Amino acid sequence: MIIITSLLILVVQVSLVSSSNNVIHDESTCNDDFCNLEFFETCEEFKNKFWKQKPGVFRGGLSSIQEHFRTLTSHEALLKQHDLRIKLSTSVSYTGRIFTEKSVAEYAADDSPVSKYGNETFYLFGNHEGEAWDNFLNNYVKLESNRGFFQCLSLNPVYSTLSFGCAKPETGVPFHFHGDGFLEVLHGRKMWFLSPPEISKEQIHFDPNITTRNWYHQEYPKVANIVRKCTLEQGDVIYFPPMWLHATYNMGSDWNSWISTFL
Repeated sequence: MIIITSLLILVVQVSLVSSSNNVIHDESTCNDDFCNLEFFETCEEFKNKFWKQKPGVFRGGLSSIQEHFRTLTSHEALLKQHDLRIKLSTSVSYTGRIFTEKSVAEYAADDSPVSKYGNETFYLFGNHEGEAWDNFLNNYVKLESNRGFFQCLSLNPVYSTLSFGCAKPETGVPFHFHGDGFLEVLHGRKMWFLSPPEISKEQIHFDPNITTRNWYHQEYPKVANIVRKCTLEQGDVIYFPPMWLHATYNMGSDWNSWISTFL
């Protein structure tokens, strides 16, 4: 049996009543700094002109391919996932973490108010193995199974890691960085903010204990010229380069779900 290791990012917010005035209503898609990945027809072209250099988005072309996995990852379906166990930790990467454990079903049933603080934002941090997760993730049609530049992923399959995540609207993960990979939106809309490695945390007014929603309202207008912003729709795939600072925000009125392929 092939063991699939996953990093499951799950976000839950607590302890502060949400204000409708703080909801991000930005309806723009991506600014001009994002490349349309649909133009890359071969793996070699993608590697030579794009890979590890800058972020880009592949729009909507995989929606029908993931129809079965999207059914399994709807909020209604996740409420029934009692066998998938998760270990949640606070999303702050710089000031320490607090851990808690529960099932995906328990997590998906959470209806507590959205918090203002990143150190009250919980997500699972770590690897997951086991038959229940193997069976669940085996329903996902891997990106390398698709045409064109996605076949680049098959060149190094040993080091690719699947990471499933879901979260309620108005939540997100504050700025952080890691290696490169792809993220595919399964349900909802997901806003991304990215800045290249030469831009420091101080330049984007980073505070590890402030959620993406509050950073957007307080700081983004001041740094919009150095932070790239893009909103992903269902079926979209984003490529994020290594060591780029990035934050995310889940939009819409229902739970969001997504899956990443880390390289």
